[in-house]
Amino acid sequence: MSSGELAAARPCFLARTDASGAEQAAVVEPAPAPVPVPEPLPETIFYEGPGSNAELILSLLLIPTLVYAPLSITAIGRRVWVSFRFTNKRVEIINTSPLSKRTLEITYDKIKEAAPARDHWPVDS
Repeated sequence: MSSGELAAARPCFLARTDASGAEQAAVVEPAPAPVPVPEPLPETIFYEGPGSNAELILSLLLIPTLVYAPLSITAIGRRVWVSFRFTNKRVEIINTSPLSKRTLEITYDKIKEAAPARDHWPVDS
């Protein structure tokens, strides 16, 4: 071990003088070694793309009914302008509508509960 390494490993004593002129000893401890930071895991994409095909097909089949026409139009809009990205770190919802372009990122620690969506049939399960 060289003298520089030995000096870095031991505490250092410094002499100071106070206001009255008396010398005081001060101990200076060496700085602790930096803790290595682990590299973050790479982000893995599980799914990236538009929403459900079944929703669009069902909406297109029911568009002749006037009651379901507004819901069909919104389903077509979601299919054209909204896409999803599911990764191991977050859920991303990307809206590319001409009226409003925005991206919503939600990390998994912010999600408190996941509830299943109800189907379109009136049968209770």
